[in-house]
Amino acid sequence: MEADGFRDRNQRYGYLVACENARRILADASVLEAGRRHLDRFTRDIPQRRHAHALWSALLDEGAAAVAARLTERGARGDDARETAPSFGGLSGPVRARLLVMARVPLDAPASTGLVA
Repeated sequence: MEADGFRDRNQRYGYLVACENARRILADASVLEAGRRHLDRFTRDIPQRRHAHALWSALLDEGAAAVAARLTERGARGDDARETAPSFGGLSGPVRARLLVMARVPLDAPASTGLVA
């Protein structure tokens, strides 16, 4: 376990991607519809994804603020949401590159690193 509570860089990167998706959702609630389309297309009829479909169907019905809050929640509920989240549309290459650099540094690192989440 790293100092910021993440298992490793991959989990930290996933959290940063979720934070970026939350920012996009709050800026444009129509991004939720992309998530709903993905959810319905790829999880509705798959028994192994029943949990993800139920969780995200209910969460998407709660609106942008609830989705953003759950995506960025630290702890088991947030981890579950991030691990089962539908796609809200792709992130650009430059955004992903910035997040990959940020994932190298624990999130509680001093701001002097220039990598503030």
